[in-house]
Amino acid sequence: MKHDSMLAVRATVNSQQATEEEEPASITDVFSAVNTDKFYRHGYHRYYDTHLQSYRAVDGLRFLEIGADSGISLAAWMKYFPKHAAVQGVAYGVDVEKAKTKACELMLDECDKLVLYNLDQSDKTALADMMSQNPEGWDIVIDDGSHYPGHQIISFQQLWPKLRPGGLYVVEDIETSYADFGNAYQYPLSGGIGKAPPDNAVEQFKRLADVVSRKHFGQPEFTVFGGVDKDVAEVDFADGLIFVQKKPADPDWDKYPQDTFIGSDKSGKSFNEYQQKLQAENLEERLKTDPNNKN
Repeated sequence: MKHDSMLAVRATVNSQQATEEEEPASITDVFSAVNTDKFYRHGYHRYYDTHLQSYRAVDGLRFLEIGADSGISLAAWMKYFPKHAAVQGVAYGVDVEKAKTKACELMLDECDKLVLYNLDQSDKTALADMMSQNPEGWDIVIDDGSHYPGHQIISFQQLWPKLRPGGLYVVEDIETSYADFGNAYQYPLSGGIGKAPPDNAVEQFKRLADVVSRKHFGQPEFTVFGGVDKDVAEVDFADGLIFVQKKPADPDWDKYPQDTFIGSDKSGKSFNEYQQKLQAENLEERLKTDPNNKN
């Protein structure tokens, strides 16, 4: 199965696969085996079981996790995706060679498919360098990094263009957007429900719902992530998670919607007011001047 058709088949259960094959480990089994808090604290397996299932059939799947400080977690993903070509991780301030060695102890025969990068996820220059080393891009990117809302926004905006058609981008631990104060690791939080980004990343990702439906209200160029979100096809919000799906490489995909009855003439007034609101937030400048962001 090719990665560019994943959106169309995500909900399909692969019951037609050869019955003689050994039943692959479930996401619950994989998470519990490595004792990750994705399982015992957050319960992310409830959602990953559905959203990741169809990707297990992708030949040559390429996977990236931000925040893969332990090689054990990457070994778990290598087990979950049996047809992977690359399982990579972004760490910060850790010994990546030691982490890779740990993973290789668990997946010795596939150690050559594992790569770890030591970088700050808000460092655009470092992210660009990593992307240049991976021209093939990734089918799945999971952000389990600093949990700092500004970092979540920056990483998505930088990495989304390297997600393959039909790919899936996941933001974990979005509860930090709801904190009036406190810390995410060493980063101070100052968000709160309904507060504007970048203090609240969830509010920024909520706006993708409007981007996805922009043709239905006559604003086909509408963007909230500087234009990189033009090929966002679907957004799902779960308990502590955000799933963002990229459109597949289907030539018929952009034929729709057709014959919509809400055009720019009917949406222009409120749309212009909303655009002014977004501009007043000055998101890019606030990200640039935040001392907790690398650049």
